[in-house]
Amino acid sequence: WILFESVQRMTQLQSLILFLFLIGLLHGTTPPPSAIKTLQEHIKGKVILKRSNPIDYNITTHIDNPAYDSIQPAIVVWPVDAADVATSVTFAKKWNMPFSVKSGGHSASGYCLIANGLTLDMRLMTSVKSDLTASTVELGPGARWSHVYNTMYNRHGPAWVVTGGFCPNVAVGGYVQGGGMSVLSRDFGLAIDNMLEMDVVTADGNMHKLHADSAGKEADLWWALRGGGGGNFGVITRVKMAIQKLSHPQLLYGGVCYNRTAMIQALAYYNDFASSLPNTMDAYGITRYDKEFGHLNFCITLLHHGDPDIGYKYATQLIDATTPNNIDLSLQSIHEMESHDNSTEIDGIGAYIKSGMMRKDGLISAVQRIIVEFMDKCPNKVTFLLWDHVGGQINTVAWNATAYPWRDIEYVFEVKAIWRTPAEKPVITKWANELWAALDPYFHGYYINYIDYTVPLEKYYAGNWNRLKRIKKEWDPTNFFKFNQSIPLE
Repeated sequence: WILFESVQRMTQLQSLILFLFLIGLLHGTTPPPSAIKTLQEHIKGKVILKRSNPIDYNITTHIDNPAYDSIQPAIVVWPVDAADVATSVTFAKKWNMPFSVKSGGHSASGYCLIANGLTLDMRLMTSVKSDLTASTVELGPGARWSHVYNTMYNRHGPAWVVTGGFCPNVAVGGYVQGGGMSVLSRDFGLAIDNMLEMDVVTADGNMHKLHADSAGKEADLWWALRGGGGGNFGVITRVKMAIQKLSHPQLLYGGVCYNRTAMIQALAYYNDFASSLPNTMDAYGITRYDKEFGHLNFCITLLHHGDPDIGYKYATQLIDATTPNNIDLSLQSIHEMESHDNSTEIDGIGAYIKSGMMRKDGLISAVQRIIVEFMDKCPNKVTFLLWDHVGGQINTVAWNATAYPWRDIEYVFEVKAIWRTPAEKPVITKWANELWAALDPYFHGYYINYIDYTVPLEKYYAGNWNRLKRIKKEWDPTNFFKFNQSIPLE
């Protein structure tokens, strides 16, 4: 009663302060210095606050899409092992703090950072432990694929490879949870199809070792973590994958490029050409403006592993049937190829990223016309449209064998609508939305690793959506792992 009378006598300002305080209790609170000190004493890695260590703090908050660099966690932790991860999860849960995990920082919508919460940055967990006798490799979640390829190359030469990311700066943890497409996927499947084991810390702070023989609830978690997307079910602390030995250690790699005049002819030929390729060969597409002259062009990036003569045969077929203005093909190891590839980095202060998936023979004439029309009127010269060429072995797995459901897809489209000044943002965003509205009728799926906040979440999971929600409720009943597009409780 005394409290009630006190509240009645409060001024409007005092009432507002109390309201904000109560909201803070509901949505998270900043731990006192004594609690942070205790956390520091129990973490073997680093506990980072912006005011005391701005350099390391800014290293964490700088991510691939600079549009989200302004997101400011209250605490950053660089763990060195699973125990550090468990301690961080328990701490964040105790203090009702929002929580996120950054593996390599390539979340298209910036979900690897969390405002006013605790962000785990996995950059110190980068181990690469290979076993050629067993044909396996164990990887830390913060290992970037360039580091993995370099380590494998330095230890074992160019023949032994892992089904990892094409972009060298992407890290293992988030990549594998979304499925993991690779330049080798048409022959060896997705990263998750090569997954043998996963170690994960769940929302209760417990550690679990998961594998194909896991039973009961753990079997469900094993299923969900292979394609359910990062940040939903737990924190990956180690993965074990199968590795392959290539029959020929060098890949035929490079681009066959066309100017604006020849682009239409090349696009028209591309669909039949890509559909005819063996699983040992990929034909990625990208259309963009060249940096030197600002002219629109189209490039087909070819990758072939195996007998080089076979790769050259298909490359020659493409070249003879079209009119390229530049050809740059050579034999390279995957280590060499990845060491200099930065062609899809964001050259600006932010990007709006959209994606969609097409089935085999999906690049029909109507789609070709849309690509040319919109790239012709692109508002700037740094934005680009690309697609990955997948299918092959990926499509031999049942749609519900893992949480990744898209086992009938051949092309994965992505646009990076980039702006260099704040004034460009609404213009290029509008252009990207209009482009995607035109392409969307031809899409048959959406890739969770290219997450877009405008796409309803259930569209990323198709027939696996309801099972994922049930598993979420089972393993994270308080919805601790939560962000704008996390899987909700059923």
